[in-house]
Amino acid sequence: MRIDTILYSVHSMSAFTKHLESEGRIIYFGFEEHPLVDNNQLLMEADVIVGDYSQLATDVAIMRKPQIFVMPDYDTMDHEKGFAEDMRPLIPGPEATSYAELVGYMDEYLDRPESYRKGYDSRIDLLLNCYMDPTLTNSCEKFREFIDGQMK
Repeated sequence: MRIDTILYSVHSMSAFTKHLESEGRIIYFGFEEHPLVDNNQLLMEADVIVGDYSQLATDVAIMRKPQIFVMPDYDTMDHEKGFAEDMRPLIPGPEATSYAELVGYMDEYLDRPESYRKGYDSRIDLLLNCYMDPTLTNSCEKFREFIDGQMK
């Protein structure tokens, strides 16, 4: 399958100092230039998401869209900043550790998105069960109660 556009950004905590040059079909998307963009709207348009250990994975999992994870600095971030929990067992997609793997996963999921769901539905369910409760219909009220309790 031909990829029309690759839109990418980096996490605000990222140690990346260089970006791919925006040209043609590769576009760097920085929130400094687009501070009011709605991530959820942007995700609706994407066919495959390549991400890291960001909680954005949960938003994408709700839509059950294919995800690929690139996390070369995971161990460093875990050691220096720490995570609330080890995300590797929860990530709902493969971790690409080389360019060839990344391209292979992208080709597979763009051509056959059902192969992603077949391989990762149980991980998606695990992640969503950890971070989302679809039966909870009064989350705003619960959040207000929590804040009120913290203020006392």
